[in-house]
Amino acid sequence: MRQTRAGVRADRRASTGKTDASPLSSDVDTMIYHIPVEWTAIGHMDIEANSLQEAVDHACGEEPLPVEWLYLEDSFRVDVVGLRETHPEEEAEVPERCV
Repeated sequence: MRQTRAGVRADRRASTGKTDASPLSSDVDTMIYHIPVEWTAIGHMDIEANSLQEAVDHACGEEPLPVEWLYLEDSFRVDVVGLRETHPEEEAEVPERCV
């Protein structure tokens, strides 16, 4: 499941994706950057239905997400499109392991 672009935009601070913050050290001015990320979670849903098709239909939109889930190993990624949308004024190279 991917976070929608609207969700990424809604989390922007001052429309830049970064927040002015108190310097972390007196020697260096730093910023807090909001980096859009995504990962895959796996779980199951127990759905009461008259057929498998009906259960799948409910799972694909009418039911809440599973409460219990597991992280799918090696699925963490930086959302490159969201990163460009969130930070149009800056560019950053995303390491291969995060694409």
